[in-house]
Amino acid sequence: MKITIYLLSFLLALSCVFTWHLDDIADDPGVGWHLKTGEYVAEHGTAPVTDPFLARELPLPWVSDQWLGDYFLFRIFQLFSWSGLYTFCVLLFFLPYYGVLQVTAYRFLRGSFAQHAVPSRLILASLSTAMASYFCSKLGLVHLIIRPVLFGYAFFAIEFAILFRFYILLTRRDDQTAALQYLRKNLFWLPLLFVLWANVHPSFVVGLFLLALLTAAVVVDKFLLKFRYSSRISNVLVILGALCTAVTLINPYGLLLHESIFSLARSDYFMSLNSEWKSLGFRHLEGTLFEILFGTIVVAIFIVRREKLPWRTFEFALFFCFAHFSLQSVRMLPYFALSVLPLFAESMHVLLQVILRHSPLDDQEEKVVLSYKRSTRTTFVLVCCILFFLSLSNNAVGWYAGPYGPRKTKFPYDALAFLNEQAGEKRVYATPNWGGFLTFYGKNGTRALIDDRNTMLGEEVYKDYFEVEKLSPRSEKILTSLRATHLLLYKESALARKYRQDKEIAFEGDTSVVIKLIRDAL
Repeated sequence: MKITIYLLSFLLALSCVFTWHLDDIADDPGVGWHLKTGEYVAEHGTAPVTDPFLARELPLPWVSDQWLGDYFLFRIFQLFSWSGLYTFCVLLFFLPYYGVLQVTAYRFLRGSFAQHAVPSRLILASLSTAMASYFCSKLGLVHLIIRPVLFGYAFFAIEFAILFRFYILLTRRDDQTAALQYLRKNLFWLPLLFVLWANVHPSFVVGLFLLALLTAAVVVDKFLLKFRYSSRISNVLVILGALCTAVTLINPYGLLLHESIFSLARSDYFMSLNSEWKSLGFRHLEGTLFEILFGTIVVAIFIVRREKLPWRTFEFALFFCFAHFSLQSVRMLPYFALSVLPLFAESMHVLLQVILRHSPLDDQEEKVVLSYKRSTRTTFVLVCCILFFLSLSNNAVGWYAGPYGPRKTKFPYDALAFLNEQAGEKRVYATPNWGGFLTFYGKNGTRALIDDRNTMLGEEVYKDYFEVEKLSPRSEKILTSLRATHLLLYKESALARKYRQDKEIAFEGDTSVVIKLIRDAL
C-alpha cells in the first residue's frame, strides 16, 4: 500500500506531460543563441567573454551566465537531434516534481501514520498527493521551454528536497540530533550543487533565498515562538548559507556574474518588456491553477484546526513568499509549484478528511523509515530511459509527432534561406525575437544585429529598435549607425509597408519580407 502514493502520483503527473502540446517549446527567442553558445564552449573549451554572434563592429562584452547549461543542451542536440533534445527537456522538467513528491510522501508516511494507517487514510494520502503533483506540475508547464532554466528547476528541487527532509527531522520532538547530522552531511553536497548551479543558470539566487528563508524561519521559531531548537542548528544553517553564497564566485566571470544578474533585476524597462517577467494574469490557465493552489491552502489554513495542520514559520513563509514572487512574475510559477507541492498535498488531505469526516491522525512520534521499494525506483528509471531511447530510434518523441525546432509559422525559414544564398556580408536588422533563430541557422555571412540578450545589449538598443519599428525620424540614422544591409520584417508590419515604397524588396515570403537597404540612400 505504501507505494500507491508514488505510483498514482507518478502516473497522474506524467499524464499532464503526455497531454501537453510540445509544438512550441522551441519557440523561445533565445533557443538559437543558447545552442550556438554551447557549440562555442565545445569548440573553444571556455565560456565566451565577448559576443561572437552579432554583426557588430566591435564585439560586445558578454557575461554568458548560462554557458554550462548551453553546453549540456548543445551536446544533447549534437548527439540526438531535436527529438532527443525534446525528450531530454521533458524529462528534465518532470524529474524535479518527482523528487519533491518523494519528500512529500516521506512527510505523510512518517510517525504513527505509517504504523497505524488504515487503508482509507492511505487512499486519502495517495489521492491528495496525486492531485497535488498533477496540479503543481501542470502549473509549472507554463515555462517548459528548451533553455537552461530547466536545469535551474532541477537544482531547486534537489535543494528543496534536502532542506525539507532536514526540516521534517527538525520538527520531530526528539529528533534534533538526527536533523543536525543530516544537515552536516550536506555541508559538502549543497555547496557543490551551488558551484554547478552558478555556472548553469542564474536561478541559483532563488536557491540562496530558499536557504536564507529556512534559516530565518528557524531563528524566528527559536527566539520568538520559543520552540526548543538547539543553537547548533541555526549556527550550521548560517555556515551553510555562507558557504553556498561564497562558492557561487567559482565561475569564469567572478563577481561580474552577480552584477549582471542584479542589473537585469533592477531594470524596470526589461521587467516590463519581457512577458516572462510580467505579473501573473488570471485569464489564462496558469492563473486559474494558481488560484486553485492558493485558495486551497488558504482555506485549509483558516478552517482546519492547528492539530491537523501543524505548520510553523517555514511553511507559512515558504507559501506566502513564493506566492508573492509568482504574482510579481510569471517566471517564478515553477518555483512556486515545486515549493508548495507538499503544502498543497497536506491541505488537500486535511480538507478531504473534513469533507469525508475522517478522524484526525494521531500525532505520536515513532521511528519509522520510509519503505520505498527499489522496484518502484527501477520502474521509474526504465520509463524515462524507454521514452528517451524511443525518441532516438524513431527520431520522434513517442507521443509527439512533430514539428520539431522553431515553428515555420513563427520563424522566417524561407526568408533566411534566401539570405543564406546571397553573396557577401548580410547584416540583418530584425525583431529581437528572430535574433537567436538567425544566429543558429544563418550561413554564408548572414548575421543578426540584435537578439534578446537584454543585459549584454542594454536598454538603449531595444529603445532604438522600437524607434525604427514605429517609423521614428531617427530610423534612418539608427540603421546607418549599425551599417544594416537588410531588414527582415513581419510581412504586414507598418515598417514593411513603408519600406516597400522606396527600397528594393529582395524577397517576400509567407510571413516575412526581406528588404535590401541601398547604402548610398541612407
